[in-house]
Amino acid sequence: MAWGPPWAGLGGGGGRGASPGGRRGAGAADSRPGDLHAYRSPAVEANLGELFGALAVAVPERTALVEGARRLTWSALADRARRLGHVLAGAGLGCHVERDRLAPHQSGQDHLAICLKRGLEHVEATLGAYAARVAPCAVNTRYGPEELRHVLAHPRVGAVLTDAATAPAITALLPDLPHVRLALDVDDGSYEEALAAAPPGPVPLARPPSPDDLCVLPTGGTTGRPKAVLWRQADLFVAALGGRRDDGREYEGLDQVVAVAVQDPSRALVLAPLSHGTGQWGTFHTLHRGGTVVLADPPRPGEGDPLWELVAREQVDTLHLVGEAFARPLLDALPGTRHDLSALTVVLSGGAPLSARSKQDLLHELPWVMIVDGLGSSETGGLAQEVSVAGSRPARPGGTFRPAATTRVLAEARDRELTPGEDEVGWLATVGRLPLGLLDDPDGTAATYPVVGGVRYGLSGDRARLRSDGTIEHHGRDETTVNTAGEKVFVEEVEAALRQHPDVVDVVVVGCPSARWGEEVVAVVQLAAGARFDRGDLLATAGRHVARYKLPKRIVVVPEVQRGPSGKPDLLWARGCACGEPPSTLAT
Repeated sequence: MAWGPPWAGLGGGGGRGASPGGRRGAGAADSRPGDLHAYRSPAVEANLGELFGALAVAVPERTALVEGARRLTWSALADRARRLGHVLAGAGLGCHVERDRLAPHQSGQDHLAICLKRGLEHVEATLGAYAARVAPCAVNTRYGPEELRHVLAHPRVGAVLTDAATAPAITALLPDLPHVRLALDVDDGSYEEALAAAPPGPVPLARPPSPDDLCVLPTGGTTGRPKAVLWRQADLFVAALGGRRDDGREYEGLDQVVAVAVQDPSRALVLAPLSHGTGQWGTFHTLHRGGTVVLADPPRPGEGDPLWELVAREQVDTLHLVGEAFARPLLDALPGTRHDLSALTVVLSGGAPLSARSKQDLLHELPWVMIVDGLGSSETGGLAQEVSVAGSRPARPGGTFRPAATTRVLAEARDRELTPGEDEVGWLATVGRLPLGLLDDPDGTAATYPVVGGVRYGLSGDRARLRSDGTIEHHGRDETTVNTAGEKVFVEEVEAALRQHPDVVDVVVVGCPSARWGEEVVAVVQLAAGARFDRGDLLATAGRHVARYKLPKRIVVVPEVQRGPSGKPDLLWARGCACGEPPSTLAT
């Protein structure tokens, strides 16, 4: 799924077919070294390490991070990050080939693989990598041995950071990874010993940090083998990390960013793990506004109240969560709560959608809150958002989204942009600040970032319709589309329709092989405690929102829908439940 950061790039901007500030899209014509530099934006070109350093000078005693009983001020976080930068540079890691000598799919920097469940050190490690001109690379802590080997075997991975939960699997791989020069563990003492031995102050570098320095974002664990998206720091800042003013324009200098941060800090609770873009982007978007980030694990059923207590105690004004898996435990604990939640003003969901019912429940209890559902992807940054306030109603079960100024919908043939009202489900795309490409994958880079009519686009892999009023009707990832009897069914639309039933707690829809239909739509459903399964009633509710041919041919009821720590569904598990041997709860 491509639900993503709802706060990025959603203001004003250039007209259709052109991007803000005249930027034509990085690498528009081909992938020859140097082409990228012909398309720079005249707005701020930020190196994120230098930006953080400027913010730390401006607000040194403000709290930057809170995790459990641990708290770090901006100055303390900056000191620890610089010390880690010294450790990385001392191991010979850094930038070896500058951007203008590379093709878009190549990296000239060493990479730091951050394999941590904990969040505070994750932020330190990212900033420490910036300080040494090493590219941070967050690794999904749920990857199996082969996926980990695929990510860590790249010769640019020069250092690995682990904790007690991830070290055993990665330590077993290290003998086969001779290019890894440095391995530290935040739980066995080696990480703290290395920081204590490192000098304070800036890291001496042969060449200063550059806006071209990379952030590497592995993605694709739910839809295929992981791939690594290469973002220039300057582009990622604008696309997802707070590099636009409230009116949508890019900042013109770091002094403007610092001025806003000094005056308008936020206090955000981020529940998504930092091994996923949703958690990373929520965290650094808040930090780049000079704010305070409170990090906590997402709640499990029955564990919502301690998080509401945390919201009240830390005076959180912005809550970042990931769809239904994160929202329902919080909502179950909300009625009758005695915690003072008056500081909370915004609830942001990225990575997975919130159902209309959950939004209504939240607004019933906290009518002053604004709910923002975000749409985006690792390959594109923020694309669109849907805002809900008390009294609002979604236009359709899955909602409609207001696109960012740079968001487009390409025709299915990918040969032109669709215009509002064309009755075609095309490809969700963006222009302007885009990633450079996919690491060591020129063909994948060309497919994900095609040039159409001289404009370079980024494709999220999602299908969408551009409605006559200019809003986006989202249909979901192409990889999860079900082709049944020649008709395309977009699973997120069916999931949203089933969630309209009050007894549906969670649902995942997949396609299964069918002798009659080719593929058939199957729903894996978690019902509320004590609810009685009534197939006809479920289908009748969903049938009020989607066409009959889209309704599930079979419904599998399970005790709990399995999702990863990011809130995204475990599709392999869901397909096993839906397409394997029929369990006793199968209703046909």
